[in-house]
Amino acid sequence: MTPAPNRRIVAADIMTPEPICADPSDSARTLGRLLAEHDISGVPVVDANGRAIGVVSRADLLKRALDGTGDRPPAFLFEVLGEFDVETGEFADEDLPRAEDLMTPEPACVNADLPVSDIARLMGERRIHRVIVTDRSGIPVGIVTSLDLLEIFPAEIAAAGR
Repeated sequence: MTPAPNRRIVAADIMTPEPICADPSDSARTLGRLLAEHDISGVPVVDANGRAIGVVSRADLLKRALDGTGDRPPAFLFEVLGEFDVETGEFADEDLPRAEDLMTPEPACVNADLPVSDIARLMGERRIHRVIVTDRSGIPVGIVTSLDLLEIFPAEIAAAGR
């Protein structure tokens, strides 16, 4: 969508609509598959009502895998991700952390009419790479990533007369 001349570019103009979302109970394996299958780097985590309650990224999965947890040694997640149950023919998921364990809570959520300059400022201040565009009830309707911003900034700068 190309905005009309002299109109500021807003989240709705550059967002990816209908973002793929995760459930808080999704395992690390499920999250990894979701990210890989859709070729995305992060997903909103939504509650039973569909409201955004967190965000999980590839970086979150990797950090947890490398750091371990209080009772798990570093690289434990890599070991568990590779475990295969020969009796069931499936991989074991019961020991894997869940989205609710891995997510960054209180994700950055914005309205669809927020100017991209404000989104860029928010991302810089919070040192994040994605914001979730939500409707008035907090349900994700889109997502804007730092790459989305990089693609449009020459147009935004030109529109501002710089």
